[in-house]
Amino acid sequence: MTAPPVRRLVATAGLLVLAPVGAMLALGELSPEDAAVRAAVTLVICLVVARAISAGLRSLVATPPPVAGEAPGAGGAAVAQRGNASSAASTTTGSNAEPAS
Repeated sequence: MTAPPVRRLVATAGLLVLAPVGAMLALGELSPEDAAVRAAVTLVICLVVARAISAGLRSLVATPPPVAGEAPGAGGAAVAQRGNASSAASTTTGSNAEPAS
């Protein structure tokens, strides 16, 4: 099973962020404890970013596109109300009465 593209992208970015930490550790400019703290912080940031991106993409995919000619957020209830209003107007006695001659 392969990892989703978002995870691969974030993992690659995390490795690129850790490269200078590894170089500084190899050169002796950074203690192993400091390198471990930086690696842990990088891991947590990568996990949070990956989850945020995944959640954002899921919400974009789950949102249905708007229906043409319908007000945003109206849904099916507005259509039913319009239908009821027009049928109610046609059944009133005043609208069906013929003009007096």
